[in-house]
Amino acid sequence: PVVTLADLGVEASIVDGTAGRGQLLSDAQVATIVSKLDQRAVVTGMNYAMQLQLGQALRAATGSKFAAFYDSLRLLGSDSDISMALQRNFTSSTDEVWIASAQLWPSAGWGNNFRVVGQPTLQEWQAMGQRVDELRAARARLYGDEALASGAPAMCWFGGYGPGYEQALRRWCAAVKTLSSSPDLPGLRFSLASHPGHNYGDLDVRVLKEEGVEDLVVLAPSDMKGLVAALASNLTASQGSTGGVQSIFAGKPAIFFDPADSFRNEDNLGVLIGMIPDVDTEEQLISSVRQAAVASWSVDASKLAAAGVPEDA
Repeated sequence: PVVTLADLGVEASIVDGTAGRGQLLSDAQVATIVSKLDQRAVVTGMNYAMQLQLGQALRAATGSKFAAFYDSLRLLGSDSDISMALQRNFTSSTDEVWIASAQLWPSAGWGNNFRVVGQPTLQEWQAMGQRVDELRAARARLYGDEALASGAPAMCWFGGYGPGYEQALRRWCAAVKTLSSSPDLPGLRFSLASHPGHNYGDLDVRVLKEEGVEDLVVLAPSDMKGLVAALASNLTASQGSTGGVQSIFAGKPAIFFDPADSFRNEDNLGVLIGMIPDVDTEEQLISSVRQAAVASWSVDASKLAAAGVPEDA
């Protein structure tokens, strides 16, 4: 059952997002929550100080086991949106930290109390990748019936965010112009799926027009999920989106293109296992697209296996 703070008699205004990472409840509020819960095990995320506060309090009061789930697909401690000190407090204050892959645990200085459990969103993408009829319909909707019938390859730009996003998008548009007329990539199509958590749709439309590629790049419909647009294509490109890692686990190659180095992609699981090229020039981007075409728009399953991600998260 879902139980809210209000259900437990605690009134609190929770600040979501980066601004609320350090928010804590009062001692009285914590005592009220603990008095009404009797849990044998507590599992929290690792993004907010309040998660750690409640997990520690419940373990102290009830003797429950306390595990924290690090659900990111980046090396632990590398996310600039989350305090490294907070993440270190989680690793030193919980019975176990659950992670998607051992590749994401730092090699030194963080202890070894982790368990590899996988990541549910990877399975979601893999399951979507098996829904052939739905993806064929989405491909026809994105790129047209002729592209579907001819088997023309397609590349989907997975929108990003932050100060480097517009620069990356503009330079991707420049690469699109070159790729669209490349004789070794006949019929290559392009689409753009705006970031679901950020209102960048207007920016995307403006940049496509200003860069003169609005007739080359199809905007994914607002009612089409990003994972569907990605899996209805042959290749995804992004600044460093989690969707890139999710794509490769669903059998679709990906490229990270981040000229401003906003994402520190070297700490991303897809880059750590050598599956996603991390490039910052148009020439490198174009070369990576060509390499994906030579590989028949496929991924190396043996490298995925080396990541050691359990199939049943």
